[in-house]
Amino acid sequence: MRFHRSLVSPNTPPEILKLAEKAEPHSPERSYLFEAWLTSSENWKSSKLLISLKQKNSTKNRGTRKWMTYAEMCERFGESVATDIRDAKLDDPQLKKKEVRDHPECKHRKARTPYTTELIEPTTIEVPVRSMDTEGNENIVPMQLPVLDVHEVLAYLHNEVKVEVPAEMVQNYYAHMEAVDMPWIRGFPGDKTEIPFSLYGDECCLSADPHDKVVAFFMSIHLFRPTSVRQGQFLIAAVQHDLLVDDECLRSLFPILQHIVWSCNVAFEGRYPHTRFDGGSLTPSKLQKAGTPLANGRRWVCSQVKGDWKWLEKVLRLLPTPVSKQPCYMCDACSDDSAMKYYDTGDIQQEPGWAATEVNTVGFIARKVRMTLVSLGYFGDPDALDLQQLLDAAFADFKAWKLQHRIPCSQKRFSVGLVIKKVHGHYMTAKAYNGRVILEWLADVTTKVLSDKKITDPRLPHLAVALKLGMQYLLISS
Repeated sequence: MRFHRSLVSPNTPPEILKLAEKAEPHSPERSYLFEAWLTSSENWKSSKLLISLKQKNSTKNRGTRKWMTYAEMCERFGESVATDIRDAKLDDPQLKKKEVRDHPECKHRKARTPYTTELIEPTTIEVPVRSMDTEGNENIVPMQLPVLDVHEVLAYLHNEVKVEVPAEMVQNYYAHMEAVDMPWIRGFPGDKTEIPFSLYGDECCLSADPHDKVVAFFMSIHLFRPTSVRQGQFLIAAVQHDLLVDDECLRSLFPILQHIVWSCNVAFEGRYPHTRFDGGSLTPSKLQKAGTPLANGRRWVCSQVKGDWKWLEKVLRLLPTPVSKQPCYMCDACSDDSAMKYYDTGDIQQEPGWAATEVNTVGFIARKVRMTLVSLGYFGDPDALDLQQLLDAAFADFKAWKLQHRIPCSQKRFSVGLVIKKVHGHYMTAKAYNGRVILEWLADVTTKVLSDKKITDPRLPHLAVALKLGMQYLLISS
């Protein structure tokens, strides 16, 4: 009763009263206030909560709570306060469900300790890595790296964790792949009952040092969507980036990738293997399961290989990349002729250095697709209105088109600086998603202008076809 009276007392600090008004009965917020009141010897003015609330510029998380045992509470708050907190939670049925649970090591409850070392035995792979000797010379030495088998992780998720994907959901997945005519589904060797999963690779920094990185391989199941994304990402292998022999042959990553590919094929077959990926003998524990079904006849298939551009460039050993001197795999275009590179489309210089090396419709793109609708007067008379007024009319049409098609887009007002740069000339900048939406709008407007036949120009049919092709490509890629 004293606690409840303190929440309406005129002597209570206003910061506490404000919190009390928002905290509903039996809520975690009200429970937190009760604990703060007890730990302050029932005096709000000396509570740590009040001090934290008064520090407006503090970046510390307020109201952060963590699970504690009764013994830990006694050690931190004293036995009397700990007993009051415990009794208050046990006496309230709603708080008891949310804020009281058995200790994980209780005999009547299954332990929450990790299973991985007992249920999933990693496979040791010999990987060549870099090493420095005592004299500072770099050498290539073998290292034993533990890697989890993809098929064993999938079987563990199905058999032990009970991650089950309904057959109807799997059928809908394959039906969708066929509807959009995905290339890999055309000659698919399975019976389309296999559960799809994906492989994902990336590297991350472990500290503030940008060179302190780890390369990791993950596996996830498409049709398994837990509340937290991280709960659906399963680590297969990890190795320190500085140890990798980063050459064209991928000497360090190749054995890992080879093992993962072999394990994915085992998951597709649906039975435990008789040998290792390199033909070697299995460990005694793995040999006991050889030839038996992975999970009551369930099978899986790797249908996606994911990663950022840098990762795919490394693993797929791509030579043309956005940051290489020869970024195009279709022609001999190069990007080392000047600082402007591909922003130079002929607006400032008549003959940009890269134009002679490119083999495509550069003349059409550079000279025909610039501000065509504006220059033809679709958004107003270009002789009577200035460029900003024309762009305002275009933006009004763009907003009406978004509303009609119910497409969300955060694109701001079209301005002269948005479409024309002092150095680069006609060069419109927009966020990736906004750029795709603008492209789709331009494609619809161009098609409409062509169908209305109010404006005749020999460029319009070509623009309508080119924009629709580009729109379809970008929408599929997204």
